[in-house]
Amino acid sequence: MINWHWMRGISFVGCVICVLLGPYAIAQEQPQADKAVSHQTNSKIPTTEEVEAAFWAVFKPGPDAYRAICEKPKSREYADLCQQWKAAEAAKESARWAFPQFIVSIVGIFGLLWTIFYTHRTYNLAATTSQAELRAYISMKPTDLINLGGEDFLQIKFDARNHGQTPAFAVNHKFGISILEVDAVKNGAPIALVKSLDDEVAIYPNSEINTWFNADFKITTEMAREIKSGKSRIYIAGLTSYRDAFDREHVTQFSASAGADFFANYRDQKIPCNWQYQRNHNSAT
Repeated sequence: MINWHWMRGISFVGCVICVLLGPYAIAQEQPQADKAVSHQTNSKIPTTEEVEAAFWAVFKPGPDAYRAICEKPKSREYADLCQQWKAAEAAKESARWAFPQFIVSIVGIFGLLWTIFYTHRTYNLAATTSQAELRAYISMKPTDLINLGGEDFLQIKFDARNHGQTPAFAVNHKFGISILEVDAVKNGAPIALVKSLDDEVAIYPNSEINTWFNADFKITTEMAREIKSGKSRIYIAGLTSYRDAFDREHVTQFSASAGADFFANYRDQKIPCNWQYQRNHNSAT
C-alpha cells in the first residue's frame, strides 16, 4: 500500500530542486543567447534584389505556372509579369526560328539566282538557235575560167550564193591566185591572199551574184604547158566576209583548183576546165 506521506515528501524535494536549478540553467544559456544576438546584429541585412534572387533561385516556375497566372491575374503586378513573360516567350520563339529562317532565306536566294541564270541561259540559247536558223549563209562556187590571152590576165568567176533566210550585208573578199605544182600543194604549200575585192554588196536570201577574181600575173607559154600536162594547176583561195541581219560578222573560206588545156585557143572565151575543191572549201563561221 502506497504511503502518501512519502509521496508528498518526494514531491516537495523535487520542487525545491527545480527552484534551485532554474536560475543556474538560465545563467548558463544567457551567454549563448547573447552571442546569437550579437552575431545577428553584426550580419549584413539582405537587399530586396538579393531576396528576390534567392526566391527565384528556389522557385523556378515553368510555362505552365506563368500560364496559370496569366489566365486570371490577381493584381496589376501579376498582369505586368504576365506581359513580360509573353514578351520573353515571343523573343525566345523568334530566336529559336531565326537560324532556320536564315537558312531558308539563303536557299531561297540561291534558288532565285539559279532561276534568273537558267532563264537568261534559256533565253540566250533560244535567241542563238533562232538566229542560227535565220542568218545568212554564203557559199562560193567557181564556174568559169577565162584567159584573156597573150599579155592579158587570167580571170576566174565565182557565184556567191546566200542560202540563209535573211540578207547578207557588206560582202567583201580577200583572195589569192597562184599556179603551183600539185605535189607542192599536197605537201602544204600556202596560197597567199594578197588581193582584196571590197564590193560591199548585199546578197538576199536564195539569191546569188557573180564575182570575178583577176590574177595579178600573165599566163606564159611554159605555165600553160605545165597546166596542160597536169603537173601544175591554177589555185585560188580566199575569205568572203559579210554581216548578217543580226549585225554579226561571218567568214566563208573557199579554196579550189582548175586544170585546163589550150589557153591560146580560147581567147576571150570560157576555158573548159575541171574544178577540184580543197578540204576546207566553203567552211564557214
